[in-house]
Amino acid sequence: MSKKTKLIFFAVLYLLLIPIFAGIYFWKSDEFYHSTIKYENNHINDKKEILRELKKSMIDTYKIANQTESLPDEYFYSLSDIDFFNLEYHNGYFYFDVIANYKGNANDLPPNPINLKFCLSWETKINDEMNEYGVQCTNYNDISKTLKLFFPSRLKEFHGMTDIGYITISKTLEQRLKDFRDSTLGKPNKSLDNFLRLLYLSSVTITTVGYGDIVPISTTTRLLISTEAILGIVLIGLFVNASFLKE
Repeated sequence: MSKKTKLIFFAVLYLLLIPIFAGIYFWKSDEFYHSTIKYENNHINDKKEILRELKKSMIDTYKIANQTESLPDEYFYSLSDIDFFNLEYHNGYFYFDVIANYKGNANDLPPNPINLKFCLSWETKINDEMNEYGVQCTNYNDISKTLKLFFPSRLKEFHGMTDIGYITISKTLEQRLKDFRDSTLGKPNKSLDNFLRLLYLSSVTITTVGYGDIVPISTTTRLLISTEAILGIVLIGLFVNASFLKE
C-alpha cells in the first residue's frame, strides 16, 4: 500500500467513525444527559408557549364553571389581569405561578392581588377521554377556598384528595409539557435534533476535545465514548506515522 493510499485510508476511516458512533449513540440516546438544553432558545420558547396555553386552558375552565355555579361577585377574577409565569418541572410535577386580581374585597379571601403557585402532575390525570388533569395549589392552607376562586364546580375527589381542581388541556399542550419535561431532564425531544447533537458529541469525542455538555450516564455509553476516543487517538497516530513514511 502506497503512502498516499495509507493517508487517504486512515483519513476516511477517521471521518467515517464519526457518523458510525453517532448512530450507535442515537440508538442509546436515553443514556446521555444534555446539560445545556434547558438553557437553549427552543426550551425557553416552549416555556412561554406552555404558559400561554395553560392560561387559556384555566381561563376557559373558569368561564365554563362560572356559567354553572353562582358565586358572590368578589369571587370572580378579572380575567384580563391574570398573569402566568415561572414554569418549572421537578420531582414529577409541573409548577407555575399565577398572579390575579379578584373583584371586591371579601374578608375571608387572601389579600388582593393573590399570588398562587399551582402544580400539575401526570399522576393526577382524571379523565383520559376528556384529557382532564388535576391542579393543586401549594402555597395556601385553605386549599378548598383558594381553588374555588379558579375552579368553581370543578373540584373533585381524587386518590383521597378532596380539594383538587382540574382543567381540560389540549393534546398539543400535553405534548408540549412532555417535551418540556424531557428538556428539563436533559433529553432532546426531536429525533433529528437528537441525532445532530450526538453527531456533534461523536466529533468532539473522536478529536478528544470533550466539552462535557453531553455526558454518558450508563456503563455501556461510557465504554462506547472511551472506545471512540481511543480509536481517534490511534488513527491520528497511524496517519501521522504514514505521513513520515518514505515512498
